[in-house]
Amino acid sequence: MSETGRLSKRNNLIQDMMLDGEKLKAFYRFTAQNPHINLHDACQILINRPNATICYSYDEWNSEEQQRRIIAGRKGIPYYDADGNRRFVFDVSDTHGKENYKRNIYPMGRLLKGLKALTDADIDEVESDYQKIQVGVVEYLSQNGVFSEEDEYRNRLMVEGLTYSLYSKTDYPDNTEIHLHGMVYSLKENADLFKEIHGSAQLLLGEIEEAYE
Repeated sequence: MSETGRLSKRNNLIQDMMLDGEKLKAFYRFTAQNPHINLHDACQILINRPNATICYSYDEWNSEEQQRRIIAGRKGIPYYDADGNRRFVFDVSDTHGKENYKRNIYPMGRLLKGLKALTDADIDEVESDYQKIQVGVVEYLSQNGVFSEEDEYRNRLMVEGLTYSLYSKTDYPDNTEIHLHGMVYSLKENADLFKEIHGSAQLLLGEIEEAYE
């Protein structure tokens, strides 16, 4: 396949993922669990293995920090870096050894208390932790003038994306009852929106931590 054909196929798969709410959930979870992987690479990794969880390169898994080995016969997950070089990572399920890889779990109680202190949102009136986060996110976006007066659907995507990104930082339970809407814009617009939500989630988590302290 030519380079143009490869890029076209990759872009079509990325757009398909952005349009599908369930695939979008997986993308938010993966980026939350793998902050060391940039969005360009993470997107391709997840396309090539939709059930990927925590991923590192061969050398990273074998490092003193991780101290894990690749199981014989397991194949790496391919992706192309920003320079067009073909790279591979391995999912934790492809390895064995120490459990240094385990992600940092942000305590739900700390998140909710910090969010309430930051926004003064009345989150105690709703039942589930996910809904509490959502109420706080709506108040945060409203207070910061983020909502668009022309595009209500984009507002919904911002709320869902920020809420689910924060939720994915916690030790979240089964989330099959949580449904996200797909991004319905062009590939570039969808990619830019995801980057904005991803960056906003990191910023908001920092503000929540400061408010909690």
